[in-house]
Amino acid sequence: MTGDTVLLVSQTGVVRGASGSAVGLLGRRLSLQHTELAELIEGQLPQEARDCLSAERPEWTGRICFRHSTTGTPIPAHLTLRRAQDEPRWFIASVNPITAHHHLDQHLFDHVLLPLILHDASGRIRQVNKATCRLFSCVPEDLIGKRAADLHPKIGPYAPPSFSLPVGGSFSFSTRLIRKDQRDIPVEVHVVKFHQEGEDFVLGSLRDLSREDLLLTRLVQTQQLELMGRLSGGLAHDLNNLLMIIINNSSMLQEEFERLAADPEVAEIAQDLRAAAESAGDLTKQLLDVVRVRSNERRAVDLNELIGGMVRVLGAAIGATATLKTELADTIPTIMADPGQLMQLVANLVMNARDAMTQAGQITVRTSAVWTSGAERCVLEVEDTGPGIPDHVVPHIFEHMFTTKGQSGGTGLGLGSVQDIVTAHGASIDLFTEVGVGTRFRIDFPVSHQDDNESTFPHRLNVRSPETRRVLVVDDLDAIRAILQRILSREGMKVEQATNGIEALERLRDPSKPAVSLLITDLLMPVMNGRDLCRTVVAEQPDLPIIVLSAYSADLMFDDMARTNIRFLAKPIRPSKLVPLVKRLMVDAFPEP
Repeated sequence: MTGDTVLLVSQTGVVRGASGSAVGLLGRRLSLQHTELAELIEGQLPQEARDCLSAERPEWTGRICFRHSTTGTPIPAHLTLRRAQDEPRWFIASVNPITAHHHLDQHLFDHVLLPLILHDASGRIRQVNKATCRLFSCVPEDLIGKRAADLHPKIGPYAPPSFSLPVGGSFSFSTRLIRKDQRDIPVEVHVVKFHQEGEDFVLGSLRDLSREDLLLTRLVQTQQLELMGRLSGGLAHDLNNLLMIIINNSSMLQEEFERLAADPEVAEIAQDLRAAAESAGDLTKQLLDVVRVRSNERRAVDLNELIGGMVRVLGAAIGATATLKTELADTIPTIMADPGQLMQLVANLVMNARDAMTQAGQITVRTSAVWTSGAERCVLEVEDTGPGIPDHVVPHIFEHMFTTKGQSGGTGLGLGSVQDIVTAHGASIDLFTEVGVGTRFRIDFPVSHQDDNESTFPHRLNVRSPETRRVLVVDDLDAIRAILQRILSREGMKVEQATNGIEALERLRDPSKPAVSLLITDLLMPVMNGRDLCRTVVAEQPDLPIIVLSAYSADLMFDDMARTNIRFLAKPIRPSKLVPLVKRLMVDAFPEP
């Protein structure tokens, strides 16, 4: 036979021979005798073709779909049956495959970014574009010849409506398909039916919903974290009020026992009680700093102190997966930073390192001071002995929503937040990683030379007379007002009380009563909160010093607070912080004549 794609077929429809190109096109099985022509065809041989074989018509040409005898791949083609000239009992069957351009131009098909799948009327896939192959992580041969229902059982119920549509009709539905790697992907499918060259086709376009599902999952996780933060903040606020009472009462008990030379064991019990309460107060402050939604509180921060205070919490958080080690420089310059954001940064880096550990390892948090380009820098490093980061992942690690932990893993927000914090503080971050060795993040902070002069407050009350030592304490909790009155009264101050902002304003506006020298108010109170009280007092009595106490951040105050006589103290307060600040403000307000 020639190089044409031809078959030698008997009157009974049995293939008796095939050209080399026919064997290559339709399968090696053709090289064997007694292959039924009907076995190579999708569906039944048309009646006109059977009439030709039975000598009722001399020739027939029509369009049929062959099926590869080995793989089952569909092969649309034009078939011509013609009786052999020398032997009337035999027929020459010429096969002319219908190439891609008979369906949809493959070049244009591949340039469509949306995944497209072309089915014939029976539901078998005839053609796919590159976007489809990317979606299914496969090559066209993995899909050509399959039925729609083969991609995933869940698509089965939708197949009949799709393929029984009238020409020009369309149909949309959502389902889940299965990739070659067995990953399940949600998709939205839109199909349209059309007629071309005597055959009906169904074109399906797919929209991958997995990214949208991931974003929705991340949003839900973020909302859950925000809710947890609010709940934690509320609990920490209430706990701080209780701790403030315990800390200050135990402190005064200890001082009283020491003054009376009472049983030293009782004084030690009071000291232990205060120390435990102060430790609990430090933990609640760290919790509030971490869960804060935003922050504008910048101050001089010693990284060594901040990390030292976090070690116990971080050590408990990483569990038995890894051991936490610190290598803190003997001396280190301070940096101007938000403590809460720095704690979030350190926690994210440490927890990210913990999550990377596939087996037991070590996480090291290190500080140092270096000179770079003629300027001093404070350096923070977090290093792990994990598996390292693959090269293809490195460019994406700081992207928000990017995670290698799968849909049930992390939120993809950790390292993105780290970079946001680094940028906001004018710092820089570098990554050093080696697969099989480990990963190190290095952050260089600019150094601050501003001193926190809170520790330089005078410790001697220096006002004109005891009558000027009048303090108004505003808090909705009786126990908090009582402890503040006890602390300040021991310093020779006259203390008045109010339960909310309205009562406080009534007292401040009363001309029949002595003037108040200092206002101390809680931030969150019923009727009128501390924020609104401060705004009103600043407008009416701008020279009156104010101390705001709260378990929450100073962020809740108004933006121009720094330009007023308002100072902020975080609960639980201690006499060692409150009393010097009160004395300083009263000296500034009422200097000696």
